[in-house]
Amino acid sequence: MDRIMAGELLAKEDTNFEIWTDPRQRWRRRQKNKNKQYQDLHGGDEQRQRQEEEDSHVGHVLGHMRENKGRKFPKSPRLRAGMAVDSCRIYGSLEGNKVQGDFHITARGHGYMEFGMQQHLDHSRFNFSHHINELSFGPHYPGLLNPLDKTSAVTTDVHFMRYQYYLSIVPTIFTKRRVSTSSGALDPAAIPQPPTLDLTPNDHRDKDGVVRHVPNPHAGRDSKSVFTNQYAATSQSREVPGNTVPGVFFKYDIEPILLIVSERRSSFLGLIVRLVNVISGVLVAGGWMFQISEWAYEVWGRRRQRSTAGMGVINGDINGDLDRKR
Repeated sequence: MDRIMAGELLAKEDTNFEIWTDPRQRWRRRQKNKNKQYQDLHGGDEQRQRQEEEDSHVGHVLGHMRENKGRKFPKSPRLRAGMAVDSCRIYGSLEGNKVQGDFHITARGHGYMEFGMQQHLDHSRFNFSHHINELSFGPHYPGLLNPLDKTSAVTTDVHFMRYQYYLSIVPTIFTKRRVSTSSGALDPAAIPQPPTLDLTPNDHRDKDGVVRHVPNPHAGRDSKSVFTNQYAATSQSREVPGNTVPGVFFKYDIEPILLIVSERRSSFLGLIVRLVNVISGVLVAGGWMFQISEWAYEVWGRRRQRSTAGMGVINGDINGDLDRKR
């Protein structure tokens, strides 16, 4: 059932594996949509960490929502003349229940049957190296950076390889609406309600009897809130024997919590009070520093006067003794 669903809803395109890491193509994509280059899951750099930090702010997230209203997937890089087709790009979206589940990509004959027969591919053709351009749960916002976005795993000589990703999903609401009371406590009645699904079943069936989904006109009407899902990811990879199932496996679990990230502005009176507190603190600290500097200068001046007076007496006595001896 999962394979049939993926075959109907996911798109597949022939492509070249190396073109996704080509510096020229990567530069063009980065200039167009500010995407980063591919890296492994645990190889985060300062630029990626900074982008993840930006994606935790409400205003930044709402800005991404307005950038791509059509929520379209990016196009594949164009193959140059003479470039070999050695890989496949899989993209699209699947709709499922909010329960624990898994999604896997494997080889024919090792994870599923083709036309009801257990047909095996040549084992020497197995290569589960992959680039993850984007993996998200919930509405599609291409500008947001998820933990597995722009990650890569490459193997060369090993054909039976298993990559496993474990995802812990947390439903999240980014909103500019006021969701708390004056005391700071959460107001359940003020929590934004989730919108309807992006797709809705069509009223009419196609000629083959299949019910197609069309865009829902009531989706995304709340311009001040974003309903999405964040997740944490861990991974492991290992070579497996020939009698097991190789592939790329995503196992996810929905956490029974809801995270609300809200942004609100204080009143003008509150701003004035904070400014007065800051200015008062600066003045008090400046007064203390001035008093300390005056006290230190006074103590240092007294010690210097005593030292000068003592040296004068000693010199006077010494000169007197010298005069008497003469």
